[in-house]
Amino acid sequence: MNPFNVILASASPRRRRFLAELGVTHAATAADMDESPQPAEDAEALALRLARSKALTVANALPRDQQPA
Repeated sequence: MNPFNVILASASPRRRRFLAELGVTHAATAADMDESPQPAEDAEALALRLARSKALTVANALPRDQQPA
């Protein structure tokens, strides 16, 4: 039983499979965005920026009654 509504903001089949193998029920919605690194951006900063941007993009596209609090 999953008490959360998990939305994967990625089109990655590996991430979907990983969540499924963990037994996490989820929906997947790809965030259409440029994933190019910024000048002098290291891998950690890139990953954090993309994760935040994808999450916000997908959350803002949800109907108002489904948006996170």
